Amino acid sequence: MTRKITIFEMGGCCSTSLTSPETYSELQRLDRDADILRNNGVELIRINVAMKPDLLAQIPNIDDYLSDKGIDIFPLTIMENKVIKEKEYPTQAELTAWTGIEIKE
Repeated sequence: MTRKITIFEMGGCCSTSLTSPETYSELQRLDRDADILRNNGVELIRINVAMKPDLLAQIPNIDDYLSDKGIDIFPLTIMENKVIKEKEYPTQAELTAWTGIEIKE
């Protein structure tokens, strides 16, 4: 079971920079999911790439990945130094599958 999931996202001035009510609702759900994971020993963190590009640069082969795919792939979900999802935030079903921890509304 993984112990850490990192979501790199493009944002404005802060990690909660929003563009629509749907995105806001989705991020609220993700924050609730992160609490459930954290209570079960799994860390889910969101990182604003604009504020901390050095953290993204630490992922092996990420420069090649970004050169190939472009920047429209954010949000980008990383687990065990591998990209596991791009362009959307993870669903509860995906988080459950990746961690073995049941997450539901």
